[in-house]
Amino acid sequence: MTTNNTRSLVLHIGDPKTGTSSIQRALQLGLVEGKSAKVSGFIDQINSANAISFARVFTPRGARGRAAHEAERWLKNENADVLIISSEFFSEAEPELVKHYLDKKYPDLSGRIKVIAYVRPHVCRALSAFTERTKAGYTISDFDKWLGHFLRSGSLYYTPRFLRWRAAFGESFVLRPYIRSHIRERDVVIDFFSEALGAGNFSLARSMNENQKISLKALSGLRGFNRGMSGAGIVVKQRIQLSLMISRFLETGSEAMMPKMGAASIARIIKACRKDAQDLDREFFGEPLFMQELAKSRKDALEDALDLSMERHFTLDEQGILDIAVTDLTALMPKGYKNWAAYYRKFSAAQFL
Repeated sequence: MTTNNTRSLVLHIGDPKTGTSSIQRALQLGLVEGKSAKVSGFIDQINSANAISFARVFTPRGARGRAAHEAERWLKNENADVLIISSEFFSEAEPELVKHYLDKKYPDLSGRIKVIAYVRPHVCRALSAFTERTKAGYTISDFDKWLGHFLRSGSLYYTPRFLRWRAAFGESFVLRPYIRSHIRERDVVIDFFSEALGAGNFSLARSMNENQKISLKALSGLRGFNRGMSGAGIVVKQRIQLSLMISRFLETGSEAMMPKMGAASIARIIKACRKDAQDLDREFFGEPLFMQELAKSRKDALEDALDLSMERHFTLDEQGILDIAVTDLTALMPKGYKNWAAYYRKFSAAQFL
């Protein structure tokens, strides 16, 4: 049971694709040391700093699991001055539930809770989300078809959600723009710990960048692989970790051609997100940051739509090799396959990249 009555809590709520993995890896590896306060980040039993199960407690269909109880025990017993819990899955949480839970369960933290979030420009977020979901096999659609679903999901309409967090936590809620020119030293890890601990009030053992970009050709190949697996009857839940594991060993070098959107796709996002960009700038930043990012996005547009077709990126011989790989892997995959997700999480948490 803790005896530190002056401890504080920092809740890092993402958003997805805003450097969250780099922040979590710094916590996991103990790379950050406070100069005037002891810092402790929540790490679960498989050595992951991503508090997924805890964050999911506060979703509309949330339920407590073993990992949620891990975080609760840690919150109860950890005696450090500054406690940090991080998960991008808080992007799906109900802020009011989080506030009510913390106030009721941990009254000693009342008045000493800070919530930190990052928000990524709309066009970049859309492309990054598509790349990640294609890489993992969540989607095997073409970009423009996927984009329609993504826009309808509301994922790019940030302002209403962040206004709810601010309404729940008041001035303790901090929203930072995930724009390199507007974060400290152009490094989200440094920026986050400056917000959490105070600028200059911590030391970072080494820089940490978990941003795994993937080339256009590699992404095309992964989608082709996942389409082949889907055609062989392998369901999404069985493909995800396998596809992510393979992606770790694919082309990511700076010389490779990276995915880019076509002009029509960017125009579609601008039309859909203009009001949200204006609202976000007005409510949180006091300057037209996200409107400027929308305008700048036109400069990087390709004339043609993003094309991941195998025919565009691979020879017939290469496509044949991929077909053989799908057939061989399908034969190796057991029907139950229940332990693969747990294995991948342990593997991922153990990779000190």
